[in-house]
Order: sequence, then C-alpha cells, then structure tokens
Amino acid sequence: MEDLGNLSQYVSILARKYYNDTHKQCAKINLNPTTANILLIIYQNKDINKNQIAKVLGQDRALVTREVNKLIKIDYINKKESTGRSQSLELSDLGCSLIPSILEIRNNWWKKNLSIFDKTEQQAFLKTMHHIINNLED
Repeated sequence: MEDLGNLSQYVSILARKYYNDTHKQCAKINLNPTTANILLIIYQNKDINKNQIAKVLGQDRALVTREVNKLIKIDYINKKESTGRSQSLELSDLGCSLIPSILEIRNNWWKKNLSIFDKTEQQAFLKTMHHIINNLED
C-alpha cells in the first residue's frame, strides 16, 4: 500500500493546480480564485463573518480579512449590522451578479479534471472527499 502521507501532498497539488488553472478566468471578472471562493461562501452561507469564512476555506484569517476588505472596496460585499464584535457579510447586487460566472469557472475545471473517471467513480470520489472534510477535527 502506498504511504498515506502522500495524500497531503496530493491535496496540496490539487489545490495549487486549481488556483493556477482558474486564475486567468477569475481575473477576467476582477477576482482571484480566493476572492471567488469567498464570494461563493458568502452566497451559500447567510450571516457569515470573516472568521467563519476562514474556517470554511481552511485559510488564514489575515488573508481572508485582506481579501474581504478588497471585495468591500469594489462593492462586491456589504457589511451587515449584527450584534457582537464580528460583522456579518452579504453580497451586493454586483457580487451576486458574479456567482454564475464563478460557478461556471469552478464547475468547468472539475468537469475537465474528473472526466477521466466514469460517473460512478466521480460520485465515489466526491462522496469520499465530502466525508473526509465533514469529519476533520478543528
């Protein structure tokens, strides 16, 4: 059996490849792959804050804060009034208008790279990845 330690290396390679391959497409809509993912996370999770986004993406909070601040400056995200210290975020109308393009970029990349598998293998891969992510401990 192959050394399971290689899995972390494979996941890193996969993430880098995704970011490298989608960077130019994201730039056409004034984003980078990280900011595109942030917009998707906000779209999918109402009343989410920067700390929660960082946790969902597995990214450094400082990076997420910088990227969110950029998105606020270009009117893709609005801060919502909330109780407590952290503010909730929501997409502006302009931010919402980018979601179909972001989904198309992401889905096309995965379709291309999973096309070497048949549908059953694709479903098994997705189910396995989902299971692993949902069972990770903080």
